[in-house]
Amino acid sequence: MKRFDSYEKYCLIVEPYCRSSVYSNVFFMKEQLIRMIEQGVLYYKEADGNLLLFETADGFYRFYYYLTRDHLTLEPAHKWPAVVEFVYNGEMSEKQKKETELLTNSGFRLVRKSRRMKIDDLDRYRLDNESRQDVFKVRPAGCGDADRVRQILKDSFNPLVARIPSSEEMPGLIRQNRIFVAVRGDDILGVTHFELKRKTAIVWQFAVDEAERGKGIGSALYKETLRHLGTQVETVFTWVGVENVGAIRLYQRLGYQFDLKHSDEYVYPVSAGE
Repeated sequence: MKRFDSYEKYCLIVEPYCRSSVYSNVFFMKEQLIRMIEQGVLYYKEADGNLLLFETADGFYRFYYYLTRDHLTLEPAHKWPAVVEFVYNGEMSEKQKKETELLTNSGFRLVRKSRRMKIDDLDRYRLDNESRQDVFKVRPAGCGDADRVRQILKDSFNPLVARIPSSEEMPGLIRQNRIFVAVRGDDILGVTHFELKRKTAIVWQFAVDEAERGKGIGSALYKETLRHLGTQVETVFTWVGVENVGAIRLYQRLGYQFDLKHSDEYVYPVSAGE
């Protein structure tokens, strides 16, 4: 694999594939591309007439492609697994069905099915004065919290299917107040990580330390996060694995409902993620 060292090189390599691609899951905005290239995390490989793109993550690659032929050849030429995600409304398009067939025939395996949930009635959290701050406190994460926050997230999620912030990303997220923590004294008990997009927010991760679960910490932390977001946005989204019954029940108690968005994540090679 080779790394893109400039946006101009990206355009030079990708343009011919854009004009002739049979299948593609590339959807980068120019600003996002430039940021990824400047961070040195975007690689490419030309293989059997196709262009394969790899974004380095925490111990794996996110996989994107431009296919000029109706087949995909992929060899384990790197030590990390590659993950590809399909997002769709209700059911997959015929194009996506064909792409997943190509992936599974090439050695990818479905590792997670998720659905999106949303809550757009935030008034009750804006007006809710219920608090358990006498038992533990909820606050924005500080610079000294980064390592502990990452540890709780890594203990709670499979990194192959959860976008756990990297060590390099964490300081920026903390400066932007995009991570909230529940604390007792100096101990961090739980974490929420979210992103703001105009009048909406996405809660990417929500986790409580395993030893502290079942004590109401998660519910209180999430309510405080929604109270904070309710002053800035009108709708909050989150994703949940379809088999995670406990999380689904909690989100429904908080007021979330399923919408039409689904996500299927595939990993390569088959042995990865087991």
